[in-house]
Amino acid sequence: MPMIEQTNEIVRKFNRIYNTNCLKEVSAVLSNTPRLIGIDGKAKASKSLNNAIFLSDSPEEIKRKVFSMYTDPNHLKITDPGNIEGNVVFTYLDAFHNDKEEVESLKNHYKKGGLGDITIKTILNNLVLHTQGYTLATACCRRTDRKRCSSCRRREASACRRSVV
Repeated sequence: MPMIEQTNEIVRKFNRIYNTNCLKEVSAVLSNTPRLIGIDGKAKASKSLNNAIFLSDSPEEIKRKVFSMYTDPNHLKITDPGNIEGNVVFTYLDAFHNDKEEVESLKNHYKKGGLGDITIKTILNNLVLHTQGYTLATACCRRTDRKRCSSCRRREASACRRSVV
């Protein structure tokens, strides 16, 4: 990492010249997922190709993008075995889901058949919304018992900008 090495050289030179240790050397913080594939499954996620989920996306836009993600084209029925290689939804689940055992369980279930694309896309959609700071609307927001949304204390989910129904 050239930039990090250059920064460390500057830190060492500064500390040596001024006879101090006030600056500390830096180290890289790397992800296990170096580059995310775009939601179309064709290229890396980028703004110019409009194939990425952005921090500024609304819950509706996130849902539209997640549910348009490329999956296994041969997985036509829920009962059909699926292929996880090249499946963008599983790539994003690998990158963002904290429970790796659950992801492995989903992968095995998908490979055997019996797990639909809508189910895994719903899991990913909820995960991305949670990561973005949105909360799923609770049942009280949709009922007429006048209870308040737990995230913003508004009376209806439609009035809550941070809730998703």
